Formats: sequence, C-alpha cells, structure tokens
Amino acid sequence: MFSVKIVRKKVIEILLACLFLAVFFAAPVVSEQRDTNIPGDSREEELPAFAREYPNEVKETLKRAIRGDRWAQAGMGYRYSKGQGIPKDFVEAVKWYHKSAEQGNRMAQCNLGICYAKGEGVSQDFDEAVKWFRKAAEHGSAAAQFNLGLRYAKGQGVPRDYTEAANWYRKAAERGVAKAQYNLGLYYQLGMGVPKDRAEAIKWFKTAAEKGNEKAKARLNEMGVSR
Repeated sequence: MFSVKIVRKKVIEILLACLFLAVFFAAPVVSEQRDTNIPGDSREEELPAFAREYPNEVKETLKRAIRGDRWAQAGMGYRYSKGQGIPKDFVEAVKWYHKSAEQGNRMAQCNLGICYAKGEGVSQDFDEAVKWFRKAAEHGSAAAQFNLGLRYAKGQGVPRDYTEAANWYRKAAERGVAKAQYNLGLYYQLGMGVPKDRAEAIKWFKTAAEKGNEKAKARLNEMGVSR
C-alpha cells in the first residue's frame, strides 16, 4: 500500500514537470529582436517595377532616396530634370526635390525654386519660387542667392527692388558666381541699386571675364579696359 502511494506521487510529479515544460516552450518570446535590415542592404523589392530596368547607379540612388536620404532624393530630382540615365520627367523631379527640400537640402531647395520659376513639373508660381530660393540662399546656396537677386531685379514674387537685387548679387558674386559678378558690375556701371562707380564696375567685370563670361568681356572692351 505504501509503495503504491509512492508510485502515484512520483507519477504526479512527472506529469506536473511535463506540463510545466509544455507551457514554458509554448510561451511567446519576450527577448529583444535585433534589426537585421542594415542600412545599405538594398533589396530589389524596394524599387517600383518601372525602375528595375534603370542603370545600377540610378537604382542605388533611388533605393537610398526611398529610404529617406535627402542627398539621394536631391540627386534623383536632378537626374529626372536632366534625363541623366533615366527619361526626363519634371513632375518626378519636383516630387523628389520637394522631399529633399523639406529636409533642408539647399541644392534641392534652389532647384525646386527654379522649377516653380520656370513652370517645369508644376504651375509657374513666383511666390513659391522666391520661398524656396530664400530658404536655399539663407542656407548658403550661391546659386539661390543669384536667383533671388534676379527675382528682385525682375519683380517676380517680390516687389522690384534693385537695392535688394544688388545685395543678393553681391553675396553670390563673392561666392564665385560669374553671372552675379557680371550683373553686379553692370549695376555699378549704371548706378542701379548702388552708387555709380566705374572702378567697381571694372573690378566685377574683370572677375566675371576671368571665369569666361562673354558679356563681361564685351563690357570691358566697350569701356576701353584691357583684361
């Protein structure tokens, strides 16, 4: 009788142990899972179907752009606007410029401003053009500084203001933009937005001419100034 009780006790203990193991191994895993999708580990399924025939260089840029890389987004905008390795498509260019510009990329902001100024991929809108040129100019884009000066000179999206135009041309000219150097020289020659100053005009015409600006060379010839 005693031995039967012992056997029953052992059987019960074994059954309880088996039940515990079954519950333990069936429980959900609560330990951390590492993210194995390493940045740069590109997968073909990330690309839309139409892009799978693009050159590899373009596909890699597009993959990074899809993942949110602002420089890659700006790069895709530029490729679409120029038709570099892909069909030219200004609507797609604007889409990618917008994504990058919203993240503060000054190249995309400047080029998006150009799209709005020219009506490429969007309806022409000088207010929007000025908005994006200003953002890029304030972030240090020399091209945007010139473009903003041009808007003030033409009165597009802002009231015409030659003083403001000269101010932005100067910023771009000091950064080496030949068009801005020529325009600033012209302003000094004509006294537009700045006091008339022949010496300053010659200085900026010469600077632009050294960069190959043909208009500046012609102005110097007209003024009887040797380069």
